[in-house]
Amino acid sequence: MDKELLEFEAGLRCFRPRAAPVRLLAGIERELAAPAALSPRPHYKSAASWTSWRWANWAAAAALAGVMLLAARFWPGDVPPTPAEQGVSRGSPVATPFAGYKPIAVRRTVYGTDDEGLVTLDDGRLGRRIRSHFVDTVTWRNPQTNASLRWSIPREAVRVVPVNAN
Repeated sequence: MDKELLEFEAGLRCFRPRAAPVRLLAGIERELAAPAALSPRPHYKSAASWTSWRWANWAAAAALAGVMLLAARFWPGDVPPTPAEQGVSRGSPVATPFAGYKPIAVRRTVYGTDDEGLVTLDDGRLGRRIRSHFVDTVTWRNPQTNASLRWSIPREAVRVVPVNAN
């Protein structure tokens, strides 16, 4: 394989580019020496030449935006139903989907601690900034149905520990 490539490269080295035709070189020199012809100025429409339908489009868009702003301002939002509308009397407790669940376990897992180096405290002393990454997991269980729910919360804590320079 290498021998074939070497023979091919040797054959390519024998080739030489042809000289450019004299007519081509003369034409290029003539074009470069001639002064550049002025092109006609492009025609741009000014703002005064806008037709009435363009103004009507902008007016319609502005009116639509105003109506949308007014609707967003005065439209009644999602109002939660009152207990009477839910069918709950004043004295009875409100049933929630998680009623009956009790926390049974809490676990904190440390995933990493990073030493971010020295910082200067407000009083001028040096301190070391330490950033810790945790995931707190709380397990809830409903004793009546034996259903359980696990809730994981990622969290990070930043502590600054003063450095004693002796």
